[in-house]
Amino acid sequence: MPYEVVIIAPTAGNATAQREVAETFNPPFVMTSPPDEGSLTFSELDDTPVLTLLRPKRAEVGGDIARVLEVDDAVLARTDFYTEGFIPWNSAERGLALAYALAYLTDGVALVKGLPAW
Repeated sequence: MPYEVVIIAPTAGNATAQREVAETFNPPFVMTSPPDEGSLTFSELDDTPVLTLLRPKRAEVGGDIARVLEVDDAVLARTDFYTEGFIPWNSAERGLALAYALAYLTDGVALVKGLPAW
């Protein structure tokens, strides 16, 4: 079962900038964007998927995000976009690191559902 991730941010992610961030990891991630799926998939060099993100959506503060997520009001006040995605169970460590890095890129916050208590 994959981990669900939502990146909430004041700006939408830029695919070029996201690719550049993914390539800074060691080893780097490969980003693909199937033309008919409307998503970005970040994979290991052997094509193992690590993180898949759907297209960013404009958020209605107090609507979409507040209804689904329990987020601090200060975070919601500066949120204009949200991006949903998932991390395969077997890629949790690197997928989480990438999700948090991509959230940081947009001055956002990555929220992850399904993490077990450590």
